[in-house]
Amino acid sequence: MYQLIRLNMFLWIVLSIGFSWAQDSVDVTFRYSNGPQSYLVGEFNGWDNSAAPMNYEGIWVRTERLLMNPDNTIQDAYQYKFYYSGVTVWPNDPLNHHVNVTDNNNSILYVRNPTIYHFLPNNRSGFVEVGNPIISVYLYPKVGSVVDTASIVLKIDDTVYSHIGSYYNFSKKQLSFLLPDALEDGSHKATLTVGENSDSVSFVVQAQPVVTVPLPSYANHGVTLPTASSNDSVTFRLKLSGVNSVILNISEEGQDLSNGSAYVMRKDPGSDNWWLNLKFNEGGYEYQYQTDEGAVFNDPWGKWNGTYGSLFYVGSAGLTADDYEWASNGYQTPDPERLVIYELHVGEFGGGYFGLPAAESGFLELAELMPHFDSLGINAIELMPVMD
Repeated sequence: MYQLIRLNMFLWIVLSIGFSWAQDSVDVTFRYSNGPQSYLVGEFNGWDNSAAPMNYEGIWVRTERLLMNPDNTIQDAYQYKFYYSGVTVWPNDPLNHHVNVTDNNNSILYVRNPTIYHFLPNNRSGFVEVGNPIISVYLYPKVGSVVDTASIVLKIDDTVYSHIGSYYNFSKKQLSFLLPDALEDGSHKATLTVGENSDSVSFVVQAQPVVTVPLPSYANHGVTLPTASSNDSVTFRLKLSGVNSVILNISEEGQDLSNGSAYVMRKDPGSDNWWLNLKFNEGGYEYQYQTDEGAVFNDPWGKWNGTYGSLFYVGSAGLTADDYEWASNGYQTPDPERLVIYELHVGEFGGGYFGLPAAESGFLELAELMPHFDSLGINAIELMPVMD
């Protein structure tokens, strides 16, 4: 009798632990469409690239039971990637807009109730070519429960759609909702709230043909800071062939681009140049370009890189030679074989002559010394970097 009681208690404890695990977990089906035999790797299996082979069902899939709200490197989330034989850089999830750019571009999955997965379209899934896109997302409930479809609310920009639970497929665990209101071309933001979780994505609609406008003469490669010629706008210029459209993803410095804005760029009809003028408040901004084929990259002409993309500054921090408009149009550069170059540091050179403290000489003092250089036969001055 005593042994029977001990056995019952043991079984009760085991079942209780299993029940608790199930109640605090979510079964997530991961999807990946590229490569040969693929494997799911992540924090949940110690990044073991052979522990979790995926099954092929038209695409590679694997279901994992994940503990909710894990205390990992990123709170409440698991980082993961995919692997297949021969790949040198493990690919992340191309349809997951949550990416840890500070750690090998790992995909991030927040495991909550329900878990939101593959919220589409987003900034990684390419352009939307129709004005009424289908909003698609997988919603995985806590084990032992179902999604509360009455709590599903979708917000597109300023338009709210509620009572859309009938568009959720309990078998596939997928919400698929055709927007009844047409969207204009340009950047849009979608926010989904369901149960205890919410998520947001940005995407670009381009249902109309690309706008072609001649490239302005003042537009340099990369970023041209505001001038009178651009009506105080920042000008973006990218030379790229073989694509049908390009968008600019941009956000404030240090902010994830997926939470920023996206703009369709104009095409110069006579060349492969794409360009756009935008106005900004003073401060720092990060940006990337994205093509209609899904390629995402920094500005090849960018001067600085931030956390999420190329970086530039507007205002006092952004004063560079790029936004200077030359007033002396008649100046002629001497022939290379006739150059007589004098190298100097502006802050130091004039200091001794004018009795200024170290590094406090400026261009005004240097300008007064031009006759001295001319008397020496100097016809070119090379300025040393200001940080020296």
